[in-house]
Amino acid sequence: SSIFNWYEEDFEQGWRGINSVSEFLLNYVTDLDLDSDGIKFLEQGRIRLKYLRYDWDLNKVQ
Repeated sequence: SSIFNWYEEDFEQGWRGINSVSEFLLNYVTDLDLDSDGIKFLEQGRIRLKYLRYDWDLNKVQ
């Protein structure tokens, strides 16, 4: 999500020992369906993140 890009600095504040978006994502390896190589690359900071466009329609009141 673009939110990770827009608020990247918020993930570098050391909350619960997390200092980057990559470290945050390590808490969700099961949800992200990462294999052992993906986890290793994420741990080593060797994954380049691509952010999806934010879907503002999610905020619409129905």
